[in-house]
Amino acid sequence: MYNSLVRLFVVSLTCLFVNTQVFAAEETKTNSSVEDASRKDLVKKFNNLYSIRILTNYNYMSLWSSQFGHTLHSKRPVDIGVGAGFKDLSFDVKYSLGFTGGSEGVRSLCFDTGLDFFPGNFWMHLRYRRYRGFSYTLDEDGSENEDVEEEHMDLLQRDIYLSTLWVMAGMDEFSVRAPYLLDRIQNESAGSLIFGGKIQTSKTTDYDDLAEFHSKDRNIYSAWVHGGYSYTWVFDNLFVNAWALGGLALGVTDNGSFGFFPDVNGKLALGQWHDSWSWNILMQMSYSPSFYKDHIEQKVLGSFEILVVKRF
Repeated sequence: MYNSLVRLFVVSLTCLFVNTQVFAAEETKTNSSVEDASRKDLVKKFNNLYSIRILTNYNYMSLWSSQFGHTLHSKRPVDIGVGAGFKDLSFDVKYSLGFTGGSEGVRSLCFDTGLDFFPGNFWMHLRYRRYRGFSYTLDEDGSENEDVEEEHMDLLQRDIYLSTLWVMAGMDEFSVRAPYLLDRIQNESAGSLIFGGKIQTSKTTDYDDLAEFHSKDRNIYSAWVHGGYSYTWVFDNLFVNAWALGGLALGVTDNGSFGFFPDVNGKLALGQWHDSWSWNILMQMSYSPSFYKDHIEQKVLGSFEILVVKRF
């Protein structure tokens, strides 16, 4: 009798233990599914396959070289562009409106086009940019003065680069597409560390022979590493995003000169999401010094941008 009770107790305890483990596993699986569903709900994906974009930029660009000694400014205040998107692929092209540069002097010309692709938690960006024509002001003694007549320099700058950024939190929890390309909706406030790199080729040509280093076609090849952070605050369908990214690069010119290139980029975006269309206002600024053996260069880029996206 005693042995039977012991056997019954052992069997009952074993069944209870097994059932407890099964229930715990099911509960963990259920909680995990709820958590996964909640994470997926942080970012809303649209059913629309296609989108079109209208872009308008008000720009600022300045260049300084220790060889030339004066600050050059672009005279291309307004760019206008169009873009299109299909699933995870997006394309845009922008061109400067010459009549917005004023009636005096040589206007700066710009052509800017790019391709964006989002495989998984990565943002891949291919871009081609071309700027030509800059202005500076000098007194008779050679010092800079904004009140005297402008001088002009026929300087060409061209960049081609491919960058890849990895969103640490994952695109289902934090979307960089939502505030900048407007093809996602961030349902809750979130942020993420961002890491990546870039390879770039740049060309600068001074057709007026005012800067010795760029008196001939000069190609610069560089490789970058980047790191930073971005956060989106969400208020219903209104959002504010802040972005800060820094990078370091080593480069070499086609004549064998080496250079060291740090850069800093900041963005602030404000906008609104809707089911079939969205808009944003973006302010951004970047600072890029270049250190060579014989001279130093600095580039400052700033823009105020408006983007409207319509989905189909």
